[in-house]
Amino acid sequence: MPEHVGQAVAPIKTRITNVLARAGGLHFTKWLTRSSPRILMYHRFGPDAERRRLSVSSFERQARLLKEGFNVVSMATLGDLLRTGQQIPANTVVITVDDGYEDFYRYAFPVLRQYELPATFYVTSGFVDRNLWLWTDVVDYIIRNTKQHRWSVHMDGRERQFDLMRVGNARLIWIEICQYCLALEDTEKDRFLKEFARQLGVVVPPEPTDDYAATSWSQLIEMSRTGIEVAGHTVTHPRLVKVGASGQQGEIVGCKQRIEEMIDRPVYSFAYPNGEAQDYDNNVKQFVQQAGYTNATVAFPKTRTEDRFELGRYSIGSDLGEFRKILWGARLLSSRLREALGAR
Repeated sequence: MPEHVGQAVAPIKTRITNVLARAGGLHFTKWLTRSSPRILMYHRFGPDAERRRLSVSSFERQARLLKEGFNVVSMATLGDLLRTGQQIPANTVVITVDDGYEDFYRYAFPVLRQYELPATFYVTSGFVDRNLWLWTDVVDYIIRNTKQHRWSVHMDGRERQFDLMRVGNARLIWIEICQYCLALEDTEKDRFLKEFARQLGVVVPPEPTDDYAATSWSQLIEMSRTGIEVAGHTVTHPRLVKVGASGQQGEIVGCKQRIEEMIDRPVYSFAYPNGEAQDYDNNVKQFVQQAGYTNATVAFPKTRTEDRFELGRYSIGSDLGEFRKILWGARLLSSRLREALGAR
């Protein structure tokens, strides 16, 4: 597309989206997109909105909206509808939660029970087994527990200096280090994190502390009996393209087998760790299908659902206006408009 045409697309798209999002407009977008399911993605919950958590009050407001006007199902149900070619009920939405943190059981599960809403909970089986920390939490723990004020490291071909004590820097440093680690092979990442902890003088406990704790198998059994689909998210939460074919198979199959063994229920759904386009490939998708999963999700929105093993999701935060735009289809229409106009 010529550059001047691409530049014209963005203002047009923004104007149309804003018009549709005004009072009354969202009801029209909801009707237009009624046959396209929306899959919502959450991670952590808490009593308030800090440390990358969604407050329970925000989640309760979202649950109320879902209960009032949407058909909420599990990923297993949606996957089965797509697999068999059945018509998807109007305004279908799926609530998904990644990783397996205990705060889902403590804060989100009671809200889901109150509003009688199902959800799909993707768990990392080794995390629930108390065999490991999630590596992103190791980064966070080290940053928040070091006594050092500054840290110097060679990253991405250059020397970097980090001010560890500056207010508000913790999250920015966490993001930068996690992005760097994502580019490393799994063994290289482990070595880097050990050296990171050593240089900053932090001893990482063998099991996650309460702030980073996983749910328990008994909690998963309880939830699986009351509307929560327990689903797969690998054994150790690696970036699957970085662990080789045998590692991929072990992570994908081992997770499914362990969950089924522990909760005595079949596992149908899977989410790719990290879930960006560069984090999985056709070989990974093939292993997921061969393992017996019926669907798999990524961590970014997609406008179509033809591929059951690459279903898109919307990341959900506390902004209720943005939540409405996602739920009522304004964001989906905006993306389809971009595709129709050939925007990049």
